[in-house]
Amino acid sequence: MKSKDTAQLSLFSIEPDLKKRQDNKYQYLIVVSPSDEIKEKVLELKKKLNALVPISNFNLRSTPHISIIGFSMKEQLKDDFWNKFQLHFSKVPRFVVSLNGFENFLHGQISNTLFIKIEDAKPFVMLHKISTQFFKINERNYLPQLTVARVLPRESLPIINSFIGEEGFKGKFKCTNITVLERTVEGKTTSAYKVRRQIELQN
Repeated sequence: MKSKDTAQLSLFSIEPDLKKRQDNKYQYLIVVSPSDEIKEKVLELKKKLNALVPISNFNLRSTPHISIIGFSMKEQLKDDFWNKFQLHFSKVPRFVVSLNGFENFLHGQISNTLFIKIEDAKPFVMLHKISTQFFKINERNYLPQLTVARVLPRESLPIINSFIGEEGFKGKFKCTNITVLERTVEGKTTSAYKVRRQIELQN
């Protein structure tokens, strides 16, 4: 459950992709973080888009990332658990991520999400598959994406299309690790995500 207190908003915009049970106190999100250069470019895009189509503070503040998997637990996962998770990825090679262009994901007739396309999704699909196997979670349809803004009003779509036609986007960064984020839920209050662990990929 999201907090109504904006000070408690997460810096990360994607909710865990599994249904959260009310008695689950700890929420985890596993992501790939782009380079600082790519993050700055995406944050600048958010500001430019906001001048044309006002977007929420949540969208403006969200840290650019590519989500792998999310889930919730009753108990906090301890360091020995994450040590095993690290071993699970010890032979997964590092890879280069190429970003090119935009795409709109349409949510019915109501809204859409603007994201930056990843040219080769295979490494992310592999990370997702390894994670679902480790956590014994059923695989779901998975499309890796670098989100610019979510839940944009559908009537703004022509403006957004004009914006992305003028802006364009290309960039690359090397994925050397994945990041484990953790937050807690206490009643109606949800904390911001904090980095719990960096899982290194094979050098």
